[in-house]
Amino acid sequence: MRLTLNNLKAILEAAGSGLDKVVKVTVFLADMSNFPKLNEIYREFFPQPYPARTTIQAQPPGGFQVEVECIATL
Repeated sequence: MRLTLNNLKAILEAAGSGLDKVVKVTVFLADMSNFPKLNEIYREFFPQPYPARTTIQAQPPGGFQVEVECIATL
């Protein structure tokens, strides 16, 4: 999750935005038993008030454990 959010942060910053401008996050999580750890890491990256989030149990392609998409403002 940390690697995924660090990559997301870099993409947002390259586009002139940032994690502080994220309004909606969708997380595709391969194993919902990792949900508590997801919450812990999520709080490290996103400032309060946290963006809206949907978490879905799904098998991301390529054998990854997590996939994240977001909507952010510029």
